Amino acid sequence: MKGIGRKNQMLSNRVERRVLLAFFLLTLVPLTVLGYVGVREIERQALQRAQAQLDVMTAIYADELLDRLRTLEIELRIMLDMNPDVGSWATQLPQVLDVHVSAAAMDSRRVSAISFDSGAFWLGIPVDQRRVWFRLDLERVRRDLGESQYGAHTCVYAGDVEYRCGFENVADADVLVATARLGLEESYQVDFTLNVQSVQKRDVALSSPRLLAVVVPLSIALICLISTLVAMRFVRHWLKPLSALQAATRKIEIGDYSHRVKVESRDEFESLAHSFNQMTERLEDSFHTMTTLAEIDRMILSASEPDAIVATILSSCGVEVGAVLWRRHEDGAYWSYSLVDEELVTRELPQIAEFEGSISDIDELLNALRDAGETFDHWLPLYIEKQLSGVFIIKTGTKTLAPDLLKRLSDLGDRLSVAITNIDRAVELYRQAHFDPLTSLINRYAFEDRLSHALLQAQRDDTRGALLFIDLDRFKQVNDTEGHKAGDKLLLKIAGRLYDCLRSSDTLARLGGDEFAIIVHRFQDESEIATLCKRLIAEIGKPVLVDRIEHSVNASIGVSVFPGEGTSVEKLLMRADAAMYRAKEMGGGTFAFYDQQLNEATRQRVKLESALRKALREDQLEVYYQPKMHLASGVIDSCEALLRWNHAELGFVGPNRFIPIAEETGLIHEIGPMVLRTAVLAIEHLKNKGIEVRRIAVNASTKEILAGDYARRFLDTLSTHGGNPARFEVEVTESLFIHDTPLVADELNALREAGVVIALDDFGTGFSSLNLLRHLPLDIIKIDRSFVVAIGDSKTSRELTKNIIQIARALDKVVVAEGAETRQQIELLREYGCDFIQGYGVSKALPLDAYVEFIIGYRKAREKRTARHAEA
Repeated sequence: MKGIGRKNQMLSNRVERRVLLAFFLLTLVPLTVLGYVGVREIERQALQRAQAQLDVMTAIYADELLDRLRTLEIELRIMLDMNPDVGSWATQLPQVLDVHVSAAAMDSRRVSAISFDSGAFWLGIPVDQRRVWFRLDLERVRRDLGESQYGAHTCVYAGDVEYRCGFENVADADVLVATARLGLEESYQVDFTLNVQSVQKRDVALSSPRLLAVVVPLSIALICLISTLVAMRFVRHWLKPLSALQAATRKIEIGDYSHRVKVESRDEFESLAHSFNQMTERLEDSFHTMTTLAEIDRMILSASEPDAIVATILSSCGVEVGAVLWRRHEDGAYWSYSLVDEELVTRELPQIAEFEGSISDIDELLNALRDAGETFDHWLPLYIEKQLSGVFIIKTGTKTLAPDLLKRLSDLGDRLSVAITNIDRAVELYRQAHFDPLTSLINRYAFEDRLSHALLQAQRDDTRGALLFIDLDRFKQVNDTEGHKAGDKLLLKIAGRLYDCLRSSDTLARLGGDEFAIIVHRFQDESEIATLCKRLIAEIGKPVLVDRIEHSVNASIGVSVFPGEGTSVEKLLMRADAAMYRAKEMGGGTFAFYDQQLNEATRQRVKLESALRKALREDQLEVYYQPKMHLASGVIDSCEALLRWNHAELGFVGPNRFIPIAEETGLIHEIGPMVLRTAVLAIEHLKNKGIEVRRIAVNASTKEILAGDYARRFLDTLSTHGGNPARFEVEVTESLFIHDTPLVADELNALREAGVVIALDDFGTGFSSLNLLRHLPLDIIKIDRSFVVAIGDSKTSRELTKNIIQIARALDKVVVAEGAETRQQIELLREYGCDFIQGYGVSKALPLDAYVEFIIGYRKAREKRTARHAEA
């Protein structure tokens, strides 16, 4: 059983099986071929020998048969001489079957004759002038002539027909045949040939070789078996090193790199085993390094503590290594890291200055380390984002580093650089995600998180807190006039003032732009919040010096108290924002607490916004047209397109209510093009009614123009719907010009170049100046209705209106007076030289069909007045 086990173990080795198979084939095949060829050659030679023997035997047989015939002839001649009466004695001879005498002529030789007639063999002996014919029994004549010699069958036949001696039904390939002729013609007078034929079966001839054909394969099989057994033993011995290498390879496959192969065969296997052991050692080192690097990568990805990563790296170096690193987010100082009794020891190195990371800094850094008391034999610089940020200091006691060790240290150094980079980036990303980059205050995201915690804490502790929403007044004016850099400096100073007003427990954040927010924790009475708001407004309202220019801004503060007034961060922010807008409506520079009345206003505002969106989708907004009359001629050939909204539930909603909402929500960018498209169609409709319109005015929102590309969009809309730019007038308000003046000028100039007329609406109520009137691309000045309404009762209004008209004329601008309602106002405006009037004194804004009726009626009335004057 033990031997069988070893055999099975050996045969389980594929190389051994292949070697044995090759040996077996190389042994068996040649022997088999050789045996087969040998047996076949022996058979061939045996057949040749049997054929030759058969030929000799047949020839001898023929000679002996001829001799017997001659002997029988002599005996018959003697007996004829002794007793011519052949009838008395001839048939008594066993060889003679019959006898008769013929008188046939004989040749001169007087030789005997042999005849073969109807299967009978006759021997004719001449006697005197006659011939005595003896019918011979040929079988008796040839009896005992060796017929069974060599196992052959012999027969005699006359003529050329082969009788095969009883083997006529046997295939030619299965028999050996030999034929010999009897030389009768030499001694007898004959007219035929007599042949002797011997036939022998091949099996008889091959009886000895067939035995050899059985013995030879058995011998070959025995030889192969013995050879295989011997070869198995030698192959197993020779391939023992290969089995050992295979077993070692399997151990490596399962991760066991500690196994070594011991081979002392003094051949190639020993050399292979030595190389294998060296490779295994390298693999073990590489695997250990990769495992360490993978663990470090895992720690990096899981955002482990920096000290833990450094400790893992230092413990994996294989030699005594320390690290000196510059930590950006730890006061920008250099720190030393080393392992003492497998514990990480860190210490700050304040005596080493911060380096920028150029390649020349490494020598300076190493000298500084030596001055700080660090000792080392070798060093390896560490770079983070191409900047020198540290160094490995290596203590080996040798002058050189092995290549494998240097490679490992380089890989570990790269991982350390990646780890520090990721940590720095994580800190930076956290700062970007949670802090405002300008003021370093927390941003909206972090503030909402803080507010959520404050709300939960107030609910849990049954305390009160307050959310203050702060929006700076007039900050945009500073930002637009002095630039964003000045605005940023102003915000920094305001943030500092806000911070100084708060307790350490309070939270201050910049939400974006000029908006700040404060969380006040644990207050007893709302008067505390009011006092804080007043202090904040007072501090913000103090002049701020930026780049030697003094600026004054103010603040509007909205207050929402929690948890009583809100159960979520969103509600608190929304309510504080609503309270802040209430403070702005109160004139700014003040604060307001959120209350239910304010909540109702907010709800109505949201409802109005939703209704406006639906109205825009369902074309509920209508365009009305208010005529403008030329005072000098009384002609009405232009108008202003005004938007009107008559809601099924809300009733008539004035533009002063829904236009601000449209501007805040961005819906104004849909409303403006809609009004323009409707005005283009109105011109065509009026033309079909016989009413020529010189120009229609449309209002442009400040939001639309400041969005950029307004002129192109305006002209594209006209082009798409077939509108003529020369028939349109764009009205802008004075507030537009306190923003990006170059942008505004570019947009308005683009419109004017296309033929569009530009009008300044509500002049006198905003930030207008003579400088603006002189330099901006304006064609028309529209005097605000607040001046026109009062000119009948107020001398000041009359003087202001008169001066505005004179200034406009001096600047070559057309003047339109809005809000002209009474005849007195109209006459005064005509007296002052106003060009056009618009207001209820002419007509209110009308739907398109009503506008058509009004123009037709106005023309008829005017024609009647003209006719009466002509008659008078």
